[in-house]
Amino acid sequence: LTNQPDANAGVRDSVCSLTFQLNATASYGTGTWSQLSGPGFSSFTNQNFSGSSVTTTQYGDYNFIWAEDNGNGCTDADTVFITFNYIPTSSFTVDPINCFGDDATVNYIGNGELNLITQFSWVFTNANVISGTSYGHYEIDYSNAGTNNISLTVTEHGCVSPITSIPVLNPPLLTLSLSKIDVSCNGFGDGQIFTTVGGGTPNYNYAWSNGLV
Repeated sequence: LTNQPDANAGVRDSVCSLTFQLNATASYGTGTWSQLSGPGFSSFTNQNFSGSSVTTTQYGDYNFIWAEDNGNGCTDADTVFITFNYIPTSSFTVDPINCFGDDATVNYIGNGELNLITQFSWVFTNANVISGTSYGHYEIDYSNAGTNNISLTVTEHGCVSPITSIPVLNPPLLTLSLSKIDVSCNGFGDGQIFTTVGGGTPNYNYAWSNGLV
């Protein structure tokens, strides 16, 4: 009497990687893994081991076959469906704020799908969000001068990105004060005017006027 193989390739699963640990249940005879379908190619660490790891060349949906042969002409096979998901990125850009109170534009530039399923978790510390939802873009400003962080985490198909955080400077209000040394005598050219500038974003440009219309 020959034991009949009863192949069990495991249950449908997904992974946030190009590598997955397969989990077939071996019964009788020699088992062998192979790829049935998928957008790329696969390699197995041990094609005859029920718990072999498989690495694919592309993300997407794959079907794998676990086939068993008892060596006496009795065979059985089962398939398992595995989805290989990429990990989304959370990269974004922020336009610099040159003057106190100006708006800044925030743009997502990562690889996440721009749809209602992908979750974009923004943290705009101390910012006023003027407009924008989901992946953006966003228009923001700040009521107070200083440096604050904008952070983003993206979740897609159960895969979570590393966090991206960018510091944003809202410069102090631009200030200007003048001081002078009067000319010593009529017609002399020894008068001086001194400027003290603060805030804003250096370098500064100066436009002088003698006050005449």
